[in-house]
Amino acid sequence: YQRRVRGRNMHRLTLFFTYLLCFLHGTNTLSDNIGVNFYFDDMVGNYCCCDGNPNELTAISELYITIDRVGATSPSSSVFLAGTYDEFNRAELSVADPAALNTNFSTATGNFSLFVFTSSTTNYTSGIWFAKNQSGVPVSSLILPPLPASWIYEAWIEQGEELTSLGTFRSPNQKDSNGPGPFAGPNLQAAPAVPGEDFVTITKNLTYNTTVFVTVEPFPDNDPSTPFAITALFAVVNQGGPYPELQEIFSFGFANPHGASQLQIVDLYSVEIYVEVVGFELLNSGYQYHVWATTTKNETLAVGTFNEEGSRQLKFILDLPESGAIY
Repeated sequence: YQRRVRGRNMHRLTLFFTYLLCFLHGTNTLSDNIGVNFYFDDMVGNYCCCDGNPNELTAISELYITIDRVGATSPSSSVFLAGTYDEFNRAELSVADPAALNTNFSTATGNFSLFVFTSSTTNYTSGIWFAKNQSGVPVSSLILPPLPASWIYEAWIEQGEELTSLGTFRSPNQKDSNGPGPFAGPNLQAAPAVPGEDFVTITKNLTYNTTVFVTVEPFPDNDPSTPFAITALFAVVNQGGPYPELQEIFSFGFANPHGASQLQIVDLYSVEIYVEVVGFELLNSGYQYHVWATTTKNETLAVGTFNEEGSRQLKFILDLPESGAIY
């Protein structure tokens, strides 16, 4: 492998001095002191040739963030954000990256209705279901992309400061983990095989200051009592009715956490990794966000950890392994 470079307006150097040509390959700086040969065709330096095989070099190609226990030495499959570095050593970090959730939920859509299935009551505002009528049969009214095995959907309602989980589910075409709910009426067999819940045995008016939303949760969940930061769908319940007509629930992917990263070379075996994250939440005790890098040789390198909420700018220094950085 050889490259030929033409220089202009280069001056002859005095004795004991010479030009040293370096070039960048990924995150690595190559020069003649690491076994790549550079030489000039003439003493003025009009031409320069360099010999070396870039396939023998390792560069950082991807960055991703996982949710792992404190002290984890290898990444779990709960990849939160990921991105690939471009020729300018910059990566956009997104849940939509194929290494993460592989979707930005822009196609997520659906409906819900206030209706009670497990009781003969006509107080429809005591139940909420993601169902629509199809030839007299209640079927799912949600369209959601499939998730990796390490993530799961969870539906919630919020009234003021009160959060209530409606249960987790992998497919909108099946019951959620709560079934018809702990406060359902006596006719449990009447509940449809879709996510939703009845509140018959307690007083709960779902038209009062109520929002309904569907989040994406780590599986297993490090904090089951709190919604995770990724929201697929969101709606405000119509307080004025009519019921049990369908109400629309909207994609919320545009507001999901995201980030960016920039690499900066320190020396032959070290890089600075700048990471900016937006929309993060604090994780439960015992868990952290772990940052990992993947190299062009498919090596996984631990970059660092953090547990921050909101928007943050982080800086990590990564020492590349000598066996993997430059050959």
